[in-house]
Amino acid sequence: MEPILVRNLRKLLMMSLDCRVPLEKIEFIESELGLPRDFNQSLIPKYPEFFSVKDVNGRPYLHLESWDSSLASTTRKVKLQNLAAAAAEKDKGSLHFTGYNKKEAKVSRDGDFFGPFAFELNFPTGFRPNTKYLEEVHKWQKLPFPSPYLNGRRFEPVDPKARKRAVAVLHDLLSLTMEKRMSSAQLDAFMQSISYHVNCCFAWLRIMVSSISPIKEQEVLYSLRKLMMVQI
Repeated sequence: MEPILVRNLRKLLMMSLDCRVPLEKIEFIESELGLPRDFNQSLIPKYPEFFSVKDVNGRPYLHLESWDSSLASTTRKVKLQNLAAAAAEKDKGSLHFTGYNKKEAKVSRDGDFFGPFAFELNFPTGFRPNTKYLEEVHKWQKLPFPSPYLNGRRFEPVDPKARKRAVAVLHDLLSLTMEKRMSSAQLDAFMQSISYHVNCCFAWLRIMVSSISPIKEQEVLYSLRKLMMVQI
């Protein structure tokens, strides 16, 4: 279990601006990450090659000491690689991502699209999208986006690719938690450490959810995932 916790904590820091996060913010989500309550004393000192705690403007920050490119892969990318490996073992040939072509196939009613930049979708129960909506979903599914592990300062919030990257950041962040969810307060606190435009994206989505119906604090992120139609 400990190697998984260490790996996830490293990935968390790799997604953060400047590869560092205020220690208090990690303590705020420690139970969601599966970390022990005394992780700062029991876990961090055991891995000086990965972590260090340094003072920044009077606040202790957890810093990443070494970058590992092998960890800079999104959850969805790893899943696709595993599917490709499984298909190869069964001698069914390699998986090819040819993209969506309206001349070759009808628009999928569930919006799913198999490709290198696509996410699995989960429409809310009872939602019946029309063909135009599904065509836009397929267009979005094909849209490439920068890696969540690149510095967020490099991207403009108005860029559609940056907006899709924001979904990928949220997707990977939630994938690091034990139950694939956080409260809105926890995500609010952490998003600023990742990227300003990702934080804005989350705030906008949260306002949309709260305006639809009263939702308990712990259920906000679950609803956001359904709103974004993303499965982890």
